[in-house]
Parts: sequence; C-alpha cells; structure tokens
Amino acid sequence: RDIFDDAKLEFTARYLADISKAIFAVALASKFFFELSVPLRILLPILGVILFIVAFIIHPGGKK
Repeated sequence: RDIFDDAKLEFTARYLADISKAIFAVALASKFFFELSVPLRILLPILGVILFIVAFIIHPGGKK
C-alpha cells in the first residue's frame, strides 16, 4: 500500500501553498516583519518561498 497516494500529496501540497500564501499576506498587510529581528525578517520570506516550491514539486500531475 502506498503511503503517499495522489490525494495525500495533493492535500499536502495545497496545505504548504496555503501556509506560504499566509506568510506573504501577513508581510504585505501589516508591520509584522518590521517588528521582528533581522534574522526572522529574512527567514520567514525564505521559508514561504521554500514551502511554495515544495508544494509545487510534490503536487501530483494532471488527472489520470
């Protein structure tokens, strides 16, 4: 039995993409990043991009 079938991969990819979008939205909508330390201001956008890339990579292809 395959642990990571297409449905689970799609769910995980959508979840990671949603987290990435949430980080981006918070950064645009508030002064959240300006109140953080410099390492966190750098780390959070990088984390958002990484999550988006991982979501793109693991998302299953078109319908079979």
